[in-house]
Amino acid sequence: MKIGYARKSTHLQDVAHQVDELTKAGCEQ
Repeated sequence: MKIGYARKSTHLQDVAHQVDELTKAGCEQ
């Protein structure tokens, strides 16, 4: 099982792109 970590440093940033890339990489959580 792969577990990914997405973060944002400001309220203007969006983690959706990071989550998409982590999902493509095979992360399940």
